[in-house]
Parts: sequence; C-alpha cells; structure tokens
Amino acid sequence: MAYISNRISHYASNFESLRNLSEKSAQYRLTSDRLINGRRFPELSAYRTQLSEVLTYQRTVDRAKKDATRINKVLAITNAYEIALRPAEAGSLGASRVEGLQGYLEPLLQIVREGLQPGVDVEKWQNDNGQGDFDNRLRAIQTLLNTKVGERYIFAGRRYNEGPPVRDLTGLTDNVKPPLPSAATYQDFINRNLLVNNSNSVADHDRDALAVPTGATGAVIYTAHLTSVLQVEDTQSIEYGVSSNTEPVNQLILAARLIKRALELAPVPASVADRQALLNDAEGYLDSSLNGLRQLRQRSARVVATLQVAQARQLEVEITTQTLADRITSIDATQAGVELSALAQQFSATLQTIETRNSLSLANIL
Repeated sequence: MAYISNRISHYASNFESLRNLSEKSAQYRLTSDRLINGRRFPELSAYRTQLSEVLTYQRTVDRAKKDATRINKVLAITNAYEIALRPAEAGSLGASRVEGLQGYLEPLLQIVREGLQPGVDVEKWQNDNGQGDFDNRLRAIQTLLNTKVGERYIFAGRRYNEGPPVRDLTGLTDNVKPPLPSAATYQDFINRNLLVNNSNSVADHDRDALAVPTGATGAVIYTAHLTSVLQVEDTQSIEYGVSSNTEPVNQLILAARLIKRALELAPVPASVADRQALLNDAEGYLDSSLNGLRQLRQRSARVVATLQVAQARQLEVEITTQTLADRITSIDATQAGVELSALAQQFSATLQTIETRNSLSLANIL
C-alpha cells in the first residue's frame, strides 16, 4: 500500500511540476514576444478595458499620417508655382537665367520699350526680335504653363488630370491683323481674352477655347478657373493653385500677341500709328501682369508657409498620440529582460526539482 501511495504521490508531484513548467513556458514565450515586438500583447483584443482608448489613439495617428502625406503632395505643387512665377535670376558668368513667367515677361517689356523709342530704327528693331525668335519665346511660355508635377497639370485649374491647359501660342488665330480692325472688333478681342464680363469663359490660349462656344457656361469652362482646396483635420481648408486663365497670365499672353502683330507690320510710315497703339497697349498689360505675377508668387509663398505649419502640427499630433498609445501598449524593455531572466531561472529550478524527485522516489529505487 505504501508503494502505491508513494507512486500516486510521485505522479501527482510530477504532474504539478509539469503544469508549473507549462505555465512558465507560456509566460516565457509571451515575455519574449513582448521584448521582441515592444508590445504588451500581440492582439488588440487582449487590452480589454483599454481597447477603446487604444483604437482611438490609433485612428488619430493614422489620420495624422494621411494628412501629412497629402500635405507633402500639395507642398510639391505649391513649391512648383513659386519656381514657375520667378523673375529672371543671375546665372553663371553673370548670364541671366530665366526660370519663371516673370523671367519671360521682362524681355518682352524691353522689346516694347525699345519699339516705342522716338526715332527707333523699325526695321532693325524687327530684325533683332525676328519672328522665329519671338515664336520661341511664346513656346517657352506655353511649355511653362503646361508644367506637370506628378500626374497633375498645375496651371489647369481643377482639370489638372485632363491634359495640358494651354494650346499652341504660335498658331492662335488673331483678330488683330494689321492694319488694325475697327475699334469695336479690337475691343471685343481684348475683352474676350481678359475675360471681361465673362469670368466663366476661357481665353483664346486655353485648350477648351475651341471646344466650347465663346461665352458658354458649363463644367468644362468653370473648372478651368477653380483653385484646389486641401482639407486638413476636417477643420482647416487651405486653398492653393494658379490657373492659366488667371488675369496676370491672360495679360501676359495677350501682350505677347500684340507685340507679335507689331513686329509683323511693314516698316513704313503708314504703320507707325498702328504699331504704337499695339505697343502702348502691350506695355500696359505687361506692367499689370508683372504686378499680378508678383502677387501670385507672394500668395504661393504664404500657402507654402501655411502648409509647413500644418505639416509640423500633424507630425506633433502623430508623435504625441503615439506616445499616449505606447504608454498603454508598450513595455519597458529593461523590465521585460529582468522578467525573462527570472522566468528562465524558475524554469531551470522546476526542472531540477523534477530531476531530484525522480532520483529519490521509491518507484525509481524499486
């Protein structure tokens, strides 16, 4: 009977030790996983009473990351406007480097003022600014206005994914043919291209000018003027964008077309009045355009500053909220390491106990 009793006691003790080993092993695996992943539990459901708080923090962090990504994309576009609106800047060896619309406008203004000089040699003035050279200036302006950042044509208004906004500036059909048409026809040409009394239309240089009748209203025309809006945190709206139909751009292109016509007039006394009329108007539009382009560039700089502040705020929200979430979900690596070491020692001690018990048990002796 004593033998049976000893065997039962032996098995019961070993069973308890094995159960203890199993528990320690599970704790060891959990603590080891915590140490590797830095989290108290691998699954959110394990946080129980704190689950709602953890999920709220996670949603806030995810939203901040998404807003930051969208802000970065808009920053790239807005920085592109800043470059596209620049004046000419000094390049290497003192040469002038043209980078933006102001840089293309300033030489046009110089051409006009030379053409308006008393006693100007008209033939030389025309040869110095020949048709081929002037068309290259128009193509440069056209290329700049058709700038693409990523998949977006940045001067196309809200049609930014539909194609380049500006058509061939060298091939526009003009109503300003020498000699000048009637005053009414000329004024209609000016009004149409400056969108006077018709801000929902587009100028001749716009790619939709031929697709939609002059003066018509509709989604195609309307979206040509609209700037874009970035919504941040559902509380802040940041407007950005410059359309190729904005007034300073229209004035620049209109002035260039007037200069082109002035260059085409025959260098004879009969053309003097027409040439001066064209160049005087062109000078006025270029002056207005220059002021307008400067204002657009300043506005773009302000938008960049606003976006940078919003970007910094999203980063702060992400870091602060993640810190709050980590206080719930994260572990102290040093503490986890100590717990892991203690569990290993307990595990070893339990194995030693089983080994000692087995070596001393009556069942083993018998």
